[in-house]
Formats: sequence, structure tokens, C-alpha cells
Amino acid sequence: MEGGLIYFFPGAGPTLSPADLEARGLGYAFDRAPDCRQTGRGPDGGPGLLCSGQLGGAALSYEASSQRWIEIPGAKAPAWVGIWRDSPPPGPADLARPVQLPGHRVELADGREWVAPIVRGVAEDGGEPIAYCPLPREMQLDEEGRLSPGEITKAYQTLWDAAAAFFDTVAGPLEDPAGDAETRIPIDSNAAVELLAANYFLGPAEVVLLGLLRWNGPEAQRILEAAIDLPSWEQLLKKKRPPDTSSIGNGPPGGPGDTDPP
Repeated sequence: MEGGLIYFFPGAGPTLSPADLEARGLGYAFDRAPDCRQTGRGPDGGPGLLCSGQLGGAALSYEASSQRWIEIPGAKAPAWVGIWRDSPPPGPADLARPVQLPGHRVELADGREWVAPIVRGVAEDGGEPIAYCPLPREMQLDEEGRLSPGEITKAYQTLWDAAAAFFDTVAGPLEDPAGDAETRIPIDSNAAVELLAANYFLGPAEVVLLGLLRWNGPEAQRILEAAIDLPSWEQLLKKKRPPDTSSIGNGPPGGPGDTDPP
């Protein structure tokens, strides 16, 4: 079978619109009306609607022995997500959003590389690393009536908040350089999923189903490090030792001159 995610909505049918999916708390998983097919039996044992944003109608069937399903907790209406066992699980090419934020490729626990977005970028100015905000922002007028960047667009504010929180944990002097980074630096796996979801049609349930992160594994930290553009930071700091985090700005929000988000 093809690789893709299948969703099951108990008692629903015959179709679900993007507005319906948003109302059910699954708007993050679709950007258009999905292909759907009614079934007399789903993973909960009852009838409902099978939908997918990647698979065509021919692949939309419920076969318990050939599929793996998990219920999606926290949805506004009952919902399940599943994959076919006998085909490669959907990967970055299958779940990529049509427009992605630029980022760094990071290997996740499935062994594939996914693009984690850069939220707090680092650039070089006069030989010094400086921070900037690459996220879409509202337009405003400065005191002279010229167009200038304003607040981060609302849809991306949570990404900035996640990156800012992680930056705050790594920007200061590390108390124990020889210690274990996983215990020294708090890792917010939920924030990592939110960042990854900016570029892919997935959420926490899909990440668990696909096995993209491991508890105490390095994958969530890789996503968070990409969000604060740590690879670029490290490259720039190689040119200048010892590293001085104060040269990167005063901490999130951060950026050169009038580009700081208010």
C-alpha cells in the first residue's frame, strides 16, 4: 500500500470539510478537504469515516491486522490516526506542507531527515554573531512614515515563544560543561513537536505513531537547536573564541536594531 496517514472519525460522514476538521481539533493535519470513505467498522469497533490527506480513496479501508492505530487524545471530537503496517510509514516528503519555513535538516528517530524551522536566526555582522527574526511579521509604519517590520504574525508567535524559551536555557554560561547535556538542559518535547508541525502535517499523536522522537533521545533537542539556529551560531563562534553569548543580543526577543519584535 501507499505510505500515508489515515484518520478515523467515529459516527462521522459522508465527508468532512476543512472547517469541520478545524472544529474537531484536527485542522493542523489538513490544508484542504481530504479524501474520505465511510466504513462500517473502525478501530473503535463502530462505524465512521476514514479520511486522508495523502492517500486516495482506494487505500481508505479499515483492516485491523494490517494497520496500526492510536486514538488522538485531546481532540475536540473522537478521532484516531493510523498507518499501514506493510508499507513504509509516511515521511517528510509525504507530510511536508506546501510552503515550509527555511530550516536545518535534522535526523529523527525514524532515521530520516526532516526540516526543523529556524525561528531565531543567527547572522554575522562585522565579525560578530547577531540574532534576527526570520518569521513572517506584520507591516507597520515607523516614525517617518516608512514601512518597517512589526509584530510576529500571530500564527507564528508560539514558535517564537518556544525558541525563546529554549534559547534562555542555553544562552548563559554552562555550569557543568563536562556533565550530561540531557539532564543539564531542559528539553520540551511538546515545543519540539510544535516547531516540526510548522513544516509538516502532524501533531503529537502522529509523532508517536511514526516514532519520530524518543524520550531522553536526542531528536527533540536537535529540533530545538535548529530553531535557535545553533549550527550557524557554532560556525560563527569557531571564528571567534572564547564564545560570548552577550554578543548574540540581549536574549529573545532579539535582533539587530529595529528588527526586534516588539
